Amino acid sequence: MTDLRLSRRAVTRALITLPTVAVAASLPASMTKAEDPVEWNAHTDGRSAWDAAIAHYRHAKAQADAYNDKVMNPLYDKEEARFGDAYHIRQSNPQWAEICAWRDEVGWHDANLRFDALVETEHSAKWALLLMPAPDLAALRFKLEDVINTPEGIQPYGKDYAAVLVDDYQRLLPVEA
Repeated sequence: MTDLRLSRRAVTRALITLPTVAVAASLPASMTKAEDPVEWNAHTDGRSAWDAAIAHYRHAKAQADAYNDKVMNPLYDKEEARFGDAYHIRQSNPQWAEICAWRDEVGWHDANLRFDALVETEHSAKWALLLMPAPDLAALRFKLEDVINTPEGIQPYGKDYAAVLVDDYQRLLPVEA
C-alpha cells in the first residue's frame, strides 16, 4: 500500500512550485533559453505572459489579504481580548493550557495553516513576477512600486531578482549621455 501522508514542508513546496511552473510553462520557448536571451522580444512575446503572471499575483494577494481581514485578524482580536497580547503568548504563560484548548475550539491552528498556504501562494506568484522580464515600462514600474517598494518599506531581494531588474531598466530605459 502506498503511504499518502504528506509533511507540511512537502505541501508548502508544492504550493510554491506549482504557480511558478504554471507561469514558466506559459513563457515563450525562446525566453527559457539562457544562452540567447536577446532573441526574446519582451514587448511582443512577454505581454501576455506578464498579464497572466500579474493577474495570478493580484488574485493570490487579494485572497491572502481577504482571509487575513475576515479570519485571522478577528481570531487575533478574540485571542487578545481573552488572554492579553496575542503576539506574546508563550508556553511559559500560566494560561497556556487554556489558550491551547481555546485555539482548538475555534479552529485557530487550521486557520493559520490555511493562511500560511495563501501567503505562500502569494509569495510564489510575486517571485515568479519578479523573475520575469518586464515587457514594458509600465511593467517595470509595477515591479518597482507595487512589489519591491511596499507599505512596509523597500523589500530586499536576492541577486537573481536584482539581475532581472537591472536587465529590465537597461533594456527599457534610454541611455543618457
